[in-house]
Amino acid sequence: MNQVLYILRKDIRRQRLEIAASLLLLLAFAWKSPMVWNNGTDETSSVRLLFGVVGVALILSWWFLIIRVVQGESLVGDRQFWLTRPYRRHSLLLSKVLFIFLFVNLPVFIFDIAALHHAGFAPWQHGAGLLQGQLLLTAFLIVPIATISAFTETIAQVLLVFLGLIVFFVGLNWITDKIPSSSFGSNVPGGVVIIILACVCVAVLALQYFRRDTRLSRFIVLGSLCVIALILIAAPYNRLIEHAYPKTPDGPFTAIRAAVQKSNPKRREEPSFYNNKVSLTTAMKVDGLADGSLVVIDAARLSIFASNGRAWNTGWVGSSRTIWSNSSEFREMFAVDKNFYSSVASDDVRLRVELAVSQYHEHFLGPVTVAATDFRVTNDGICSGADVRVFRALRCRAALNEPAFTAQFSPLDTTCTLPDASWPSLQVRRYDAAVSAEFGGGAGVVPIHPFDINFGEATDPSGKKSVFIICPGTKFDLAKPVHVGQYRVESEVQAVRLPDYLSTNDFDE
Repeated sequence: MNQVLYILRKDIRRQRLEIAASLLLLLAFAWKSPMVWNNGTDETSSVRLLFGVVGVALILSWWFLIIRVVQGESLVGDRQFWLTRPYRRHSLLLSKVLFIFLFVNLPVFIFDIAALHHAGFAPWQHGAGLLQGQLLLTAFLIVPIATISAFTETIAQVLLVFLGLIVFFVGLNWITDKIPSSSFGSNVPGGVVIIILACVCVAVLALQYFRRDTRLSRFIVLGSLCVIALILIAAPYNRLIEHAYPKTPDGPFTAIRAAVQKSNPKRREEPSFYNNKVSLTTAMKVDGLADGSLVVIDAARLSIFASNGRAWNTGWVGSSRTIWSNSSEFREMFAVDKNFYSSVASDDVRLRVELAVSQYHEHFLGPVTVAATDFRVTNDGICSGADVRVFRALRCRAALNEPAFTAQFSPLDTTCTLPDASWPSLQVRRYDAAVSAEFGGGAGVVPIHPFDINFGEATDPSGKKSVFIICPGTKFDLAKPVHVGQYRVESEVQAVRLPDYLSTNDFDE
């Protein structure tokens, strides 16, 4: 233990300027961090830009500090002076871990606690989320840079590795973007990639600190990148999605039914091509959703079957559209290959639209009364009615993560003054905020997250006048969405022509 403390004191003395710089940047970031959940209402654009620059500089200062302290006793080569001390390998590793904890993790942990308290939350009620935030900070900001520093000798080598990784992942992303369904079906391959990277980091750190086998460490890194590329390119994305979203759902609920609406023929317009794609829009109608439930359209796929036997599909494309029990019509836009569109544009085709949906049941939490000052909407959410007339929405803040909730409000129950209660826009309003999100987690550099609750406005029949419908004393109902299952639904429409579905068409006629 004496050797651990000796190395730690030496590192603190040698890196005192870097330590001071990172702590000053954290203090500056903490000083202006309330503008994040206040949406910067009292700050100029230049101050908000400077705040973002400070945040980036703070992360870079941590990385520079970690590089300097890890490379202080270089693990590359066999001519380092510290080998003659000699240092015990486990003492050297423990001293570096303790240094990073004291000057990166601990200051951030203190900042998280102070931010929660300043925002009106009790930090002791969010212990699990704070610890999770420290785990994420360590896993995504600390361990990767420490691993790179362990098998490089200088800062220049670290920059070269960074440049190589950027080129690799940008190129890999460009390739995978060409693979159908990869943008939505990457959860499983992405999880495997994260596990591989975590194992590589642990293996490289162990090899370097206990065996100093730089050649093997670099071989492991290069080999893992090849494996990652192979996984992301060869992954069966369609099969993974179809397995995650079966056609026959399990669970105590009734699946929705979807129907593609046949578009009325209109004046033919010349299609607009962008990146060799043309946009088509399909109108969808959904029914069968029980009261108190909602579905989120996670992804959609359009398949086109021509009379000559040719077929083409868009692959699964992310959607994130929320459908309520009283809102059953929506539209999906798809990008269709230019060459295929041109080859079948004059023929009758069959369209099939498939939806991958997640279904939720609303668990009623209770009514919420809007106050003129701060008021709680959940244990993890606080809103303010002070500036509702300025922003035309409730400005809120959440501890550690944006909360998952749904809200329902009838404008007829408003406490605001309405000129005429018969205005046609006074129907029940629904609002959701990331229904698949979970409370807790997400602590770190930004522990407080802003969000809005917006029920819109009431308008007169002409649509030219509007009035506020949320005022102090107004009540609305709050519910927490509980996930009950996910599945696929599909619908087809026969003998249609693609030009009738061009996105420039007016579907309301």
